[in-house]
Order: sequence, then structure tokens, then C-alpha cells
Amino acid sequence: MSVLSQRVVGIVTVAICQFCLSSVPAAAESLPLEPTRNIHFSTDEGTWISTDVSPDGRSLVFDLLGDLYLLPMEGGEARALTRGMAFDTQPRFSPDGRHIAFVSDRDGSDNVWLMDADGRADPRRLTEETDTVFISPEWTPDGAGIVVSRTGVARYSLVELLFYPLSGGAPTSLVNGEDHGLTAVGAAFGVNAHRVYFSQRTKEEHNSYPQIGQYQLAVLDRNSGDISPLSNMQGGGLRPVLSPDGRWLVYASRFHAGTGLRLRDLSNGEERWLLHPVQSDDQTTNHASWDLMPGASFTPDSKALVTTLEGKLWKVAIPSGEK
Repeated sequence: MSVLSQRVVGIVTVAICQFCLSSVPAAAESLPLEPTRNIHFSTDEGTWISTDVSPDGRSLVFDLLGDLYLLPMEGGEARALTRGMAFDTQPRFSPDGRHIAFVSDRDGSDNVWLMDADGRADPRRLTEETDTVFISPEWTPDGAGIVVSRTGVARYSLVELLFYPLSGGAPTSLVNGEDHGLTAVGAAFGVNAHRVYFSQRTKEEHNSYPQIGQYQLAVLDRNSGDISPLSNMQGGGLRPVLSPDGRWLVYASRFHAGTGLRLRDLSNGEERWLLHPVQSDDQTTNHASWDLMPGASFTPDSKALVTTLEGKLWKVAIPSGEK
């Protein structure tokens, strides 16, 4: 059975119409909101779950209702890494597996935070922004920094792709609407650390009436600054995921009424559907604050993709697509 069974036991803390699930003592709670009541429940499924596999393949991290959880790869009961009034999402393991980057509003505005992978020490803030939305942080392969999409809270703000060094200092702009005429989300790396994959949409198409197919895959060469298109699907090219061995590229695209995952063999360019349908995408909204699709991840041996399907976490065999 390829489904990764997870059981989350927790408490929903309610205050001023904000909800979050909790089950362990808080590592950090800096929001000036006080909970008024708790709702206890257990669940083994969720919606729009972003997940990432640890570099050693033994565990995965995922988000659910604004908290982060750690789960053994073989399944079992999930352990909460964060809880409280803060809304924590989009976790990604560092290349050495010691840290997790995630997006949180725990300081009153979206920022990228870093925490130890065991969740015991207080998280520290990497970015110091206000009135922003951060989307899909991703570690550089050398672990020196985070590549992340950033946009303003205004409905039609352009989405730029930035590099934030862990050593501190100002971020470096990689892709932005002014210089490149593009908006960019869902950064991902393959075996080449100088190539950043993402979904792009032209500045002209960033308007009040988003259409299916406006987002397509692209790759940035960080050495030359050149951006090359990688897809031209009618249903769009969304949220690329690359295998550690450099052979496979998985991305989402819409076909008829459903969104599915496509598998491309980078060794020969052959491509086909891996799974269809999976779940709805978010390419027809102006502000995809949690990206166009939930985060997914290959296992370290490149033989499986861990993703969400039907409200659960699944291990999908590559290249067969068997669940």
C-alpha cells in the first residue's frame, strides 16, 4: 500500500476567526493574539498539503491547518513541530537535513523562517519584510541561502523571485516583472545548482482575468541570467519538481476539468501523464499565495514522488505512476 498513513491528533485554537491545529508545547508564540477556546479532534486527511522528504529518506515534513508536522516515511502518527496562533506553511528541508525553511506570519506579516529539523529550538527569521506574501521557499543545493517568490499584499502585485543568503544582507533579484517582464513562482533545483526551474507568467498577462495556460515552465541560468521556456501546454506548466538523479521532471497541468501530473524524462525529452486527475490547481487566481500547486518531493533514490492526493500523502512510483 503506497499511501503514507498519517494520524494527526491535536487541538484547534480559535481566536478572532483564526484557526490552527496544535499538539505539542509551542516553540515560539509572538503574535499578540490570545486564544479564546480549543477544539479537540483527530484527522488522517487534509487539503492543500505541502510536503518535503528529508535528504536521508527517513521522514517527511508537511503543513496542515497552519502548523508543521514530522512523519516517518513508513507512516504513523505525525508529530507537531510548530503550533499556536502563527500560520506556518510550505516547509522544506535543508540539503543536510538539519534545518527546515518555512513561511510564517508569526511576527505579524509573512516572512521566511528557519528552524531545527527536530523542532526543539525557537525558529529564527531569515527575512524581515512587511506587507508581503512569500511563496514556496526552496534551499539552494549548497545550503547557502533560500530562493523564494515574493509579492505585495495588493491583489495584482507582480511576483518576483529572490535569493536570500543565510549569511545576511540584501536579497538578490533573480526574476522580476520590471527587468524580465515576468512573474515567477515555485522555484526548484535539479542536479545543476546554477539552474533554477519555476513557473512563469508574462507581465502583460498579470491582470484581473487570469486564464488557464498563462503559467508555463521555465529555467533560469544563474550564471548568464538567461531564461529559457520549458513547456507550452494548453493546461499550463505548474510547480516543477526534479529528481535528485537529474533524470525526471514532474509538473502539473490542467486537462479538461482536472489537473494532473506530467512526467518528463530529461534524458530524452519524452513526456506523458503520470497521474490524472490529482487535485485542483490555483492558476486562475491573481494571488496564488500558497503557489499554483502544493509542494511535493522525490525520494532520495529518485524512485518515487511523495505528493498529496485525495486528501492524503501518497508515494507514487516513478516512472510507472503506481500508488
